[in-house]
Amino acid sequence: MVKFTLTFVCLILCYTSKVYSESKILNPKKAESKFHYFVNGFEAKLYLYPDKNSEIILELPYGTILETAPPSILLDDPNWISVQTDTKLSGFLLSGEVIKFLSKFNFNNVSNDVINKFTLIHLKNDVNAWQQITNFLFQVSENGDYTGEQYVFFRVFSGEALANAIEAMQIIESNSFSDNSISVNPIKQFEGNDFLNRYKNYLTKDSTTNQIRLDENFFWKYASLNSNSKYAEIAGRLAMQQTALKDCKGEPICFLLSLNNREFRYLRFFPETKERKKLSRSISNQLEKFTKERDLIACFLPQPDYNYQIFNQLKNNRYYVHNSELKNYDTYLSIITEECFP
Repeated sequence: MVKFTLTFVCLILCYTSKVYSESKILNPKKAESKFHYFVNGFEAKLYLYPDKNSEIILELPYGTILETAPPSILLDDPNWISVQTDTKLSGFLLSGEVIKFLSKFNFNNVSNDVINKFTLIHLKNDVNAWQQITNFLFQVSENGDYTGEQYVFFRVFSGEALANAIEAMQIIESNSFSDNSISVNPIKQFEGNDFLNRYKNYLTKDSTTNQIRLDENFFWKYASLNSNSKYAEIAGRLAMQQTALKDCKGEPICFLLSLNNREFRYLRFFPETKERKKLSRSISNQLEKFTKERDLIACFLPQPDYNYQIFNQLKNNRYYVHNSELKNYDTYLSIITEECFP
């Protein structure tokens, strides 16, 4: 009886030990320790073996999320990591081309890397890099993982990346001139360009040059959301840059609309911006230049009521900005009044 009891106890202890051991292996917290990787380069190559001379299985775009490869192909080499794609394709990457994380790649990680990448890409103006980061940012902003200020960040930077990608596509480095001058090849068609077609709903054609560009209303939308948001103010600055300058040839309504739709629109959204003095000086300088030669002010009034409405809007803008910073503002407006609205 004693022998049976001891045998039974031994079996129970062995079984308990086995279950405990297995529970350690299958513990969800342990399973979560499996690393994920964020590709933070633009030419990351997935190799068949941990050797640059081996076959390249795949080239991974910026922002690709990878998992740790199955244990059967793990290796102990700090220069390489074994990874697996979402399609279960396994291979090896150079460790310097990824950021390693345990669970969700959080906003701070993403935003810091994006800002750093923008600085680097600006130096090279690399079309491929701009297109990759554009695709990543739009994908992240549309997947619903981020809201509020974080969502605005991704939308604003995705728009900036798209605008920069288009600009980079238009600029062709010319080696035919000794001064390394740059020639511009305007993009006027969506046809045959998968990248432009993907973002066609956000683009427009410049009325003067017929050149494709990002619609400024993409940025104005996010600039209007929250004047206290730093990303909204960035959106406002980008909106001003993207709003096309017009050659008004002395036509006052064209000129007044240009001021209303660019500098003053930004100041209405962000009256306390650090850019206020700079923009106020710009407005004063433009008004001074426009009114300097009275005979060149082309006051044709096919729609006088509409024109006067635009002029009144410009006068009312003084309530959104600091008058002391609009040098001789009243003087310039009085000249336009005398010439166009006697």
